Amino acid sequence: MIYGLDLLSQWLEMGLLATSLWLLIQQLGLVSLGHAAFYGLAGYSLALLSQHTANFWLTLLGALLVCAVFAGITGLLALRSKGLFFLMATLAFAQMCFVLAFETNLFGGSDGLYLTRPSEGIWSLKDPVNRLLLTLIMVMGWLLLLLRLQRSPFGFLLRAIHDNPSRVVSLGYEPMQFQWLAYVLSGLMAGSAGFLHALRFGFVSPQVFAWQTSGMALLMVLLGGRRPIWSGFAGAALVIALHETLSNTAWFGEWAKHWLAALGLIMVVVALRRR
Repeated sequence: MIYGLDLLSQWLEMGLLATSLWLLIQQLGLVSLGHAAFYGLAGYSLALLSQHTANFWLTLLGALLVCAVFAGITGLLALRSKGLFFLMATLAFAQMCFVLAFETNLFGGSDGLYLTRPSEGIWSLKDPVNRLLLTLIMVMGWLLLLLRLQRSPFGFLLRAIHDNPSRVVSLGYEPMQFQWLAYVLSGLMAGSAGFLHALRFGFVSPQVFAWQTSGMALLMVLLGGRRPIWSGFAGAALVIALHETLSNTAWFGEWAKHWLAALGLIMVVVALRRR
């Protein structure tokens, strides 16, 4: 029962992370490998803030504020480039966070950090059912916001920037400003997923900043399809199901530890079929 609830929470968290990347890909045509930075910063912010307060709302607002500031600063720099250069810039920012977390005592070094106080002010979040309800509420809130965004003038403008930025400029808009806002929003979504991840485990380590976190989110978007808003969650469900199946030592024995290789082969097949 508890394992099933934990698996469902994991699906919602990873689906939210993938959806944050979907926002950039679908709306702006930008592919990032740096969303692990927001994912990890929110988790570390929660761990650090938990040393001083147990109030849930303060830790949540603090974690999202850190992600917003980081996204705002890095977005101004990364959005000056496009394509591969944008991807590499975002990856560099995430790797900088990884090195900082790994090498400094403030962030616990390679040992990471534990949440020192339980969150208060909402429910008893030690209960997996309550944690799952909180995760579901946050995910639904973000999805409703994205649906509203798609139908708003801001959403139409983002798609116009994606399709024909020069025409947007001719209409008197500055594309960079709106791209920056979308980037910050995407970072906040990824940070929300990282906050939920740290809350579920009660622990955060430098590995959350690793490029594999961003790469897995990108894989989920690709497997789920780029167009529907729920594609990130479909891809997350598929990846988690494949992981649970392919890493089962009872079925595959020693080969189970090579489940990522099998996932890579599946990804190649999917990519070839969608050409």
